Amino acid sequence: RSTLPTDLKVQVIHNSFPPDALTARPIGGDGPLRVGYVGNLQRAKGVIELVEAARIVTEKGLDVRFELVGDHPPARSGLRGRLLKAAGIGQYVGDDVRALIDRYGLGDRVRISGFTPDIGAAYSAFDVLAFPSHLDAPGRPIFEAAFAGIPSIVAVKSPKADTLVDGVTGLALATSQPEEIAAAIARVAGDRSLLRQLGEAAQALARKNFDPQQNARALLDVYRAV
Repeated sequence: RSTLPTDLKVQVIHNSFPPDALTARPIGGDGPLRVGYVGNLQRAKGVIELVEAARIVTEKGLDVRFELVGDHPPARSGLRGRLLKAAGIGQYVGDDVRALIDRYGLGDRVRISGFTPDIGAAYSAFDVLAFPSHLDAPGRPIFEAAFAGIPSIVAVKSPKADTLVDGVTGLALATSQPEEIAAAIARVAGDRSLLRQLGEAAQALARKNFDPQQNARALLDVYRAV
């Protein structure tokens, strides 16, 4: 919508995310804070910075565990693959991530679990999702996590109010720098009440904007109107 003329009459119907297997679960209880990441291990996703942030919070003595759900992206051939490689967007850094985990001695703190067909089970292991992408945009995982009542820490400078409300449904970072990610993690690790509030608000926002049945009805109404 933001790319269209402001005086143009537009009805926005949000993309939908199926919440069937993403049921809410209690978060922010006792024990270590569980930080999750979902996606390919690509440089542009900020996964290197996330491991650096894991080192920082560990050195601060915080009890935090990291679960990286994903690994190698599908290979892309042809022009698109060459363009992604040239732009650094499609760069796989899984080997670098593993090397950093070994170098910093984070084997008991950071786990790479690979891909899973049961995404609901993956989110059920998280207290908060980290999405420190270099692309300055929210990604699908923050909406999936929200349906499960999981708030997100997202690298996005100016989030739209229908995707993420800073300090209400999650925490928005100006950059994907490790120090900024670590500070956000430390904030929710030290305030489990805030963590629960963020999760509840994130779920309410997801249900309001991204419910499949609700949005399908809205789309059908548009077809009927025209």
